[in-house]
Amino acid sequence: MAAKTLTWHFEGVLAQHRIGTGRGPAYLLDASYAPVQVLLYAGTATHADEVVIDIKADGVTIFQHQPNLVVKLARSVSKDVKLPRLPKGTLITLDLVSIVSGAEDLTVKLDLI
Repeated sequence: MAAKTLTWHFEGVLAQHRIGTGRGPAYLLDASYAPVQVLLYAGTATHADEVVIDIKADGVTIFQHQPNLVVKLARSVSKDVKLPRLPKGTLITLDLVSIVSGAEDLTVKLDLI
């Protein structure tokens, strides 16, 4: 079970949201944590929906191989995080890199232990 979960939610059709850095809330960690998984969930999605996001710690991606996740269908989970521990005071932000879909109601969760 996660000690802390950071959540971003984008209501409505995603194509109406602007692509760019620092979308949604920014989080300042109150203690040291290790990221363990990222969950993306679209309330409405089809097999063709694709959304690319990036989560950053102090401006640096937390992903090992590719700095994004792709949502196909309604749910996607990644355990491909590269930072073993994020120190207290780290600023966590989310970037909307690409929205190529009619998906709706995207929720992104970052689980930390």
